[in-house]
Order: sequence, then structure tokens, then C-alpha cells
Amino acid sequence: MLASLSTHPANPAFTADMRARCPGIPNDALLRFEDAATCLSQRILRAAVVMIGLAYEEICKDVVGELVTRGRIGSAGHNQRGRAQALQQFVSGLSPRGPRSEGRHRGLMALGTAESVRVKRNQASHPGERFDSHEDTDQLLVLAGRSLPDLWNIRTL
Repeated sequence: MLASLSTHPANPAFTADMRARCPGIPNDALLRFEDAATCLSQRILRAAVVMIGLAYEEICKDVVGELVTRGRIGSAGHNQRGRAQALQQFVSGLSPRGPRSEGRHRGLMALGTAESVRVKRNQASHPGERFDSHEDTDQLLVLAGRSLPDLWNIRTL
């Protein structure tokens, strides 16, 4: 049922929908979402989580790069954690009122999703953590897919 939604990465329309909603989004990131959906359908759950994490890492790197280029933030470190902190500070620092308030709210929610993805990817990258819940992995994939436009649009704030 969820796979019928265009925001579900298992839906063949997902990539085209994300390209339309997120102009300039890296193709590699979208391909990683497709790979994650394929892994999920084959019940290769650990790999699905890692692919989602890689997609989000690449997107956060591009968003930070765009903000640095535009002079909206200073240098943001060279690892995923540093970039996440820079994005959190930037979005949190925007006024909760005014023309960017909706973008701020959506950006903060997307950054919460990005942090969840980062933590799950970290867990998936280390032996011992169990990844046997198809439903949990599917929910992470759906959440990441739905939050993707809001994360990508932080570049424009």
C-alpha cells in the first residue's frame, strides 16, 4: 500500500517526483534511495539502512556546500556530524516568524529525520546490532523519502 505513494522510494515514480520537487538534487543520492528500496524488497535490511544513510550524507554535504558558497554559513567541518551541527545551528538561528518560518519549521523536522537516519546508519555499520524488522526499515525509508524535499530546500533559506 505505501509503495503506491509517489513519496515512497519503492514506487517507480519516486525518482521523477523527487527530481521535480528538488531541482538539482544529486542523481547518486536518488539512486541510493532506489538501491535501499531494492534491498528492502529483498529483505537485506542492513544494506537498506546503509543506503539511506549514504543518500542523506551526500545530500547534507551538498546542502552545506551550497550554504557555504552563498555565505549563509562558515566552513562546516568535514564529517557528517559537523555538517549536521552546522545545519542545525543555521536553521535554528532563523526567525520563527516571518517569511522563512515555514521553511525553518520544515527544515528542523527534516534535520530530526537526518539525525535518526545517521544514528540508524551508524548502528547498521557495526556488527552485533540486529536488523530484522522489515517494518522498521520500511518506515525509515518512507520517513527519509518524505523529508527529503524539506532537507534539500534548506539550501534556499
